[in-house]
Amino acid sequence: WHHQRGEFPLRISISELPSQKDEVKRFIASVQDLTQIKSHEEQIRRTQKMDALGKLTGGIAHDYNNMLAVISGYANLLAEQLQEEHHKKYAIEIAKAGERGAKLTRRLLSFSKRTSTSNELCNLTDILTQMSDMLEKTLTARIQLVYKLDQTLLKTRLNSGDLEDAVLNLCINAMHAIEGNGRIEIHTSQLNLGYGEYVELRIIDNGCGMDEATCEKIFDPFFSTKGDKGTGLGLSQVYSFVERSQGSIEVESKLGIGTEVIMRFPIEHEPHLDTNLDDNSGNKDLKLHGRVLVVDDERQIRDYLTIVLENVALNVRTANNGKEALEILAKEQFDIVLSDVIMPEMNGIELAKEIQRLYPEVKIQLATGFANDVELNKLEDNIAASIITKPYKSNTIIQRMAELLA
Repeated sequence: WHHQRGEFPLRISISELPSQKDEVKRFIASVQDLTQIKSHEEQIRRTQKMDALGKLTGGIAHDYNNMLAVISGYANLLAEQLQEEHHKKYAIEIAKAGERGAKLTRRLLSFSKRTSTSNELCNLTDILTQMSDMLEKTLTARIQLVYKLDQTLLKTRLNSGDLEDAVLNLCINAMHAIEGNGRIEIHTSQLNLGYGEYVELRIIDNGCGMDEATCEKIFDPFFSTKGDKGTGLGLSQVYSFVERSQGSIEVESKLGIGTEVIMRFPIEHEPHLDTNLDDNSGNKDLKLHGRVLVVDDERQIRDYLTIVLENVALNVRTANNGKEALEILAKEQFDIVLSDVIMPEMNGIELAKEIQRLYPEVKIQLATGFANDVELNKLEDNIAASIITKPYKSNTIIQRMAELLA
């Protein structure tokens, strides 16, 4: 054997063969190249290290997002109520800083492979437009980034943070496949495949391309074309994200020409609401009818949600934790329970399961700064899929309440 670096790990086994009449000693040797095994062990070690980091990051993210929910929430309320433009601008800047903090938290969770699985209705064109500055800086001046985006694109339900990570991952891979100056195109469109309506996202590069054998392996965990510089986990995570979003992904590539990655996600039509709930409306004219029990161990968040919900005429009560919420539910009737996930004594997931068992007519909406994927798997799909991630905007909460009461 000849290894590109001159050295490689081996396992050698030598056994003596039974003696023959000539009494000459004979041996048989088995030599096994351990390069791939050692490489996989190193990748597993890295993954375990990232998982440990993820547990630490997750705990920090929960507390951090709770603080951001309070800061952003009250800043948005101020912006809606202040009359003087220069004062309103101050509140808007505080809210924007909160949003940047939320994006930073998502990046930390993504880096540690512990992203939340909460999905929401998203417009791919809007998300990609917001990513344009960051992508251009990441891909450097040698890569020409070309957008061809459908401005009338319908929405699909997925995790926007996971989509951003997938696009970033694919674009960085495309950049590495391009020697010198090159071009990456990002397209969005929608199509009817006969069995359903889909939004389509294409990422096209004019890099070195791949042969058929490489194309078949690129989504396998630990497979990397970058040698020791790659973890081999990036594209397998892209595949997992697409699968979680009930989408599909395919790759077309030709050596010397380039690669095209095609992702498709099912279109989900938004429920019709009589009142416009855009960010500028403030929902001042919207009136909802119903009783909501808000459950959160953070008093400031309970107070903020009470203001938001009472502004649209909802009747609101609050509880500090799941146990207190069940005591209130035993005495009073509610249409919706809006609960945090991570709380002392009884968390939101345990509370949701008890409500489903005892009060199946009550709608449940969970919100969290960070939720464990294993815990989310204990919930019914419709509840797990609709979890709202902190920090949230008041419009997000109000729209969700309107959907549940419709």
